[in-house]
Amino acid sequence: MGKIQLFCLPYAGGSSHIYFEWKHKLASDIEVVPIEYKGHGRLYGDKFYDSIDDASSDICKKIASKIEGDYVIYGHSLGSILAFETTYKLLQSGSKMPSKIILAGIRPPHLIYKDKKYTHLPKEEFMKKVIMMGQTSQEVLDNKELLDYSYEILLADFKIIEMYNPQSFPVKLDIPIVVLSGDRDEESPEVDMREWSNYTSKIAEFYILEGNHFFAFDHNPSFFQFLDDRIKRN
Repeated sequence: MGKIQLFCLPYAGGSSHIYFEWKHKLASDIEVVPIEYKGHGRLYGDKFYDSIDDASSDICKKIASKIEGDYVIYGHSLGSILAFETTYKLLQSGSKMPSKIILAGIRPPHLIYKDKKYTHLPKEEFMKKVIMMGQTSQEVLDNKELLDYSYEILLADFKIIEMYNPQSFPVKLDIPIVVLSGDRDEESPEVDMREWSNYTSKIAEFYILEGNHFFAFDHNPSFFQFLDDRIKRN
């Protein structure tokens, strides 16, 4: 088997930087390709996405331009919805399809209405709710410059999720879906996450891993061993 590309889509508020560690943690025959969203990281200052459709259209172009052979798409939280929608865009554009997609930490489209709403909250309350999810530091609240910077990006990302109105999907994806959830993540309960199986005509695998909403970023060696196996498994 040759090298496999792993296109990685960040969670809300995250930049491509969150996946840089993965380049050294996964096997050498897996090429980690982090995707940067507009307005995030090195693209800070670019106009934020207006919708999930806008975002997935842009990401589709970015991935299609980088495909070299076999590849997998991994998305975490917001990144999972974008990975799913982008895969449909790739199908519609006639691009080479991923061998599978790996979706972590968010309910499937038809259950997205269950997700809590945050964007109506005042800035500090909004940020406190985000910090409680486990990946944003309390230091952000205590530093006005960091607070303003983080709030701008997080608000834009949460808005497109809260505005997301999934349309009917004419066909099921003809590729496997791997679904991951943290055992302490209230945002992705098992009973709901298993319904991702409705979106594929192939096998849908479901796994509960140790951790909160951001279990994939706990620097746990066993997670990378697990992910390496799922990426390569036929």
